[in-house]
Amino acid sequence: MEGVQSNDWTVESFSQSDYIVILNPNVYIRDYRIFKRFIKSRTGIEPWNYKQSMRNLIKMMVKWNHGYRLDELITQTDLYHNKRYIVKNINEIIKIIQEQKGTELLDVFSGQEQEI
Repeated sequence: MEGVQSNDWTVESFSQSDYIVILNPNVYIRDYRIFKRFIKSRTGIEPWNYKQSMRNLIKMMVKWNHGYRLDELITQTDLYHNKRYIVKNINEIIKIIQEQKGTELLDVFSGQEQEI
């Protein structure tokens, strides 16, 4: 599962998953990525699926990003704490998989770009 979904319907997904990875990079890195995506969308470099506006940018940064409630997601996944990992970047995810399953699963992440 990918995204910021944290609803009742996600509980079934948690129970069926091998890993629950909560990607939690630094808030300022997330701000940078949101702003970069906004600029690329507004300039036509990347397509967008909703109207990009300054109001939306501020909403994404303030409400969604700075209002992100990691503690609620941790509480929601407490039942599955044995397979829950909170990481800052893809390198930490790769390390977890290497330790748990060996290098054969790393093909999933080959070619992934590491952003700051």
